[in-house]
Amino acid sequence: ESQILQMIGRAGRPQFDTTATAVIMTRHSTKIKYEALLGGTQLIESSLHRNLIEHLNAEIVLHTITDVSIALEWLKSTFLFIRIKQNPRHYGIPEDQVKMEEKLQELCLKDLNLLEANSLIKMEDGFILN
Repeated sequence: ESQILQMIGRAGRPQFDTTATAVIMTRHSTKIKYEALLGGTQLIESSLHRNLIEHLNAEIVLHTITDVSIALEWLKSTFLFIRIKQNPRHYGIPEDQVKMEEKLQELCLKDLNLLEANSLIKMEDGFILN
């Protein structure tokens, strides 16, 4: 659902157009689902945690993320973090703020350690690309 909203949000050409039109073609059986989605009555959850390692790797290559602390700050700027704060149970994260931050750090470090274990980065004084 979030991908549909993202595509609709990009309809048109912002540098040239002030309005845009998006068309969703679907079966009659799923029409209500998309109407609820567009009407804002359906909650959307993030799926970033399912492929966080790919996004971390890309941000490291772009030098947006240069060390672990910046990786955590970047993660806190995402839709995933917003949804975790509003619905932590959906993500299997405790509602306690301190434990929530610990879980986010654990999630981030797990993927950064995997990148390092696969020789994609080195974590020393910041990240070094291999």
